[in-house]
Amino acid sequence: FIHLAKDAMNRCDTIRSTLTSPVDFAPKATPTQTLHHLDQISNEVCSVIDAAELCRCVHSSEEWRDKASRAFELLSGYIRDLNADTG
Repeated sequence: FIHLAKDAMNRCDTIRSTLTSPVDFAPKATPTQTLHHLDQISNEVCSVIDAAELCRCVHSSEEWRDKASRAFELLSGYIRDLNADTG
């Protein structure tokens, strides 16, 4: 799960960089493109955090629940950072 969480965060950071690139280096995204990028970020995070939440709540293996919980906590922190990003 940690590997999946980190991969999702890396993909999100790549998308974020297209949103925060200085105008000199990349053309400014249209509002529709910006919305699409934000939706991509949401989908990336949710595809892992939702599965981790389910696993940590219902899986019969303590080891799986623990690993899912770690991924959930990592992504929860990442979401807090995204929500606080004013860049």
